[in-house]
Amino acid sequence: MPSVQESRVLGWFGSGLGSYKGVHRLYRTDQENVLFVYAENQYFQAVVEAGWPGLIAFLLAWLLARVGKTLLAFVASALGVLGIIGTMAVSMFPVILPSSSQPSMSLTVWDASSSHFTLVVMLVVTGILLPIVVSYTGWAFRIMRGKVTKEYVRENEHSAY
Repeated sequence: MPSVQESRVLGWFGSGLGSYKGVHRLYRTDQENVLFVYAENQYFQAVVEAGWPGLIAFLLAWLLARVGKTLLAFVASALGVLGIIGTMAVSMFPVILPSSSQPSMSLTVWDASSSHFTLVVMLVVTGILLPIVVSYTGWAFRIMRGKVTKEYVRENEHSAY
C-alpha cells in the first residue's frame, strides 16, 4: 500500500493539496501509465495531501456536527482549514509561487521580501495608523450598538438612517 508508506514518510504536514498524483508516482511499485491516480482510501489521500492535523480537525468537525455541537464543529473546521493552509506553507517552503515553466524562476521567500528601509517605514506607518483604525472601529461599533427593532424602523421610515 503505497499511501501508507507516503503518509509515514511525509509525516505530519503532508505534501500539499492536489499533489497526490505527483507524490504517488514516487512510491508506486508498478511503472505502468495509469490514467487515474487516487489513494486506496480517501482518508489516506487526505493524510498524504493535508497532513494529520487537517484530517484530525475535519474528522473532529464532522463528529461534533453529528452530535449537535455546532460552535465546536465550526472551530474544528476552522482549525482544519488552518492545518491545510499551514501544510501547504510548510511543504512549499521556501517557494511562495512556483514557476510551472522553469522551476529555477520560482518566487521564494527571500526574493519576495522588501529592503530593510521599506520594512522599517512600514513598521512606523503601521504603528501610527493601526491605533487610529482600531479606535475608529471601536467608536463606530459603540455608536451603532443595540438592536434595530421593527418599531424603530416604522417610527423613522421617512428619515435618513
